[in-house]
Amino acid sequence: MTLGKGIPEKPAEPLKDVPKFVDNLTVEDVKAIREMSVRIAETDSKAFSIPLGEGAQFFASKVGDRIVAISEVSFPIDEDINLAVIGGIFVEPEYRDHKVGEVLVENVIRQLKRKKSPTIQRVRIFIPSTRKSTENLAKNLGFKLDHQTTDGALFELDLREEEKVD
Repeated sequence: MTLGKGIPEKPAEPLKDVPKFVDNLTVEDVKAIREMSVRIAETDSKAFSIPLGEGAQFFASKVGDRIVAISEVSFPIDEDINLAVIGGIFVEPEYRDHKVGEVLVENVIRQLKRKKSPTIQRVRIFIPSTRKSTENLAKNLGFKLDHQTTDGALFELDLREEEKVD
């Protein structure tokens, strides 16, 4: 596998610590997430494919004490809307190819299933066409292609279908 412009990608070495989903963010975690999201936005304009703004919440995974993966999710403001939108998934480069993103999104989905007011029934994510690994992650987690554009693809996961399987 290569990174942009034919630069060979270094094979992933096994992680010393297991990535852990952060249930309760500390003030330091929030600062780290904010710094990470600003850095990401400055270096990769497509990392967060949908600007979410108000009503959005960050989720994170840590290895040791370090935040290594984040995802921003927006929740419905109107009770008639039963859809949550994952605005982006970002994993620090040295932690990619270790299923860190997959663990993060699995836990985000688990958290969304627990939210009861309003009931979240569907989750969507737009994945830019340059993010094939994220597209594979979405498919592996049961997201189905909703529609394709020249810029990327919109995937949807029906949590009601997930409940039938669980």
